[in-house]
This record gives sequence, C-alpha cells and structure tokens, in this order.
Amino acid sequence: RDDVLSEADLVFTTRRDLRDTVASATRRNFPTLQKLGSAAEYAKYNRALHEIWRPHSHYEFHYERFMRSPLEVIQEIQQKLGMKGKSASCNLADVTSLPTDSYAKTLLSPTHITDPDRSLSYSDTLDAIEIAAIEAQAFGWLERYAYS
Repeated sequence: RDDVLSEADLVFTTRRDLRDTVASATRRNFPTLQKLGSAAEYAKYNRALHEIWRPHSHYEFHYERFMRSPLEVIQEIQQKLGMKGKSASCNLADVTSLPTDSYAKTLLSPTHITDPDRSLSYSDTLDAIEIAAIEAQAFGWLERYAYS
C-alpha cells in the first residue's frame, strides 16, 4: 500500500517458505486462503506480497533463521530500530509470553500457534498434489531463496 510506504520510516518484510505459509494458513482455516480457493493461489499471493515489498524493505525477517537463532535475529531488529537497554533475551521472553487470546491488543490469536511443538512440516499438512502445484508455480522463487 502506497499510503503505508509513504509514511514509513522503516519497512520490515518477512520471508518464509511458501509451502509453510500455506500449511500454516490451512491449519488456521485462514480466510484469505479460503477466499483464494487453493494452496497454489495462496502461495502465489504471498509471493506477490513479498516481491512488492522487498525493494522497499530495510530489514527482511527470515522466518526459518529466526526459528534457528532467535536471539541473533532479535539483536539485529533491535539494532535496526535503535533500541538500547533491553537485552535480546528479555525481548524474546516478552514476545513468547504474549497472550494469544487478546487479538485486539497483540494481533495474535489462539490459531496463530498451530504447531506449538514445532514438529509439523508442510508435508504433514498439505497433500502431494498441493505441494506439487506450489512448487510448479513458485519454482524460481523457491530456488532463489534456497528452499529445496
């Protein structure tokens, strides 16, 4: 949205494996996925959003990297925002303790954490036909960002 871009001092974007975005939306019964009607269309929608915002981004939040090294990513975000004083570990504790039942306050809903044990992959949620459709239409994007 141009109105957001013109007002923004910093733009943060997010990148995540498109197959995982669809799996998460599937587990959440996300309305946009339902509206678009297919896994491949939802992946295409997410890819388009990423491509629109990427050139304007001051920081790309790489989801998988955050899951592997949250403190490192939080330190980078704090640095980008000019935050001083509070440690990355304190901020991580604050974020992980946010309530998921106060959507108006945190924009987190109980369905945001669809895999609390972090044990599921997209292949546990999507069927082979959906995965193949996403991979066919997003091959270049997945390859560019090293999603095998």
